[in-house]
Amino acid sequence: MRIGGTPDEVSLFRKDAGITAVNIINGQDKTVATSNNVVRVWVTRSITHEWELSIDISGTGENYVSQGTATDATYKRSSYFGNLLCYSAANSQKFYFDDYNRFCHTWLQKLAIAGGNRGGTAGI
Repeated sequence: MRIGGTPDEVSLFRKDAGITAVNIINGQDKTVATSNNVVRVWVTRSITHEWELSIDISGTGENYVSQGTATDATYKRSSYFGNLLCYSAANSQKFYFDDYNRFCHTWLQKLAIAGGNRGGTAGI
C-alpha cells in the first residue's frame, strides 16, 4: 500500500523480490493531500483472489469508500506482513499507526468451500 506520493492517493501495490512494485489498485488522486492526513485503510482479499482497497479519510472507521478492486493471484499464501516507510527527513516524526490488525478468516473460507460456494461468500 502506498499513502501519498505525487498523486496524494492511497493505492495497493504488490512487491516482488528484485522487481519494481506493481500497482494493483490505483486509488483516487488527492485523497490525502493535506499536511496532516488521518486515514483508515481496509484491504480485503477473497478466496478467489479479488482484492478491494477502501479508505476512510474522516478517521472514524465509519465512512469507508472503495478505491477499487482487482484480481491478483500471484501469491496465494504469505508467512510475513510488514511496512516499508519512505519519507523525507522533514516527515520522519509524522507517522503514527493505531488499530493495526491482520485478520485471516479461515473458518469462513472452510465454511464456504464445505457449503459448495466457491465465490467466497457464505450464508449463516
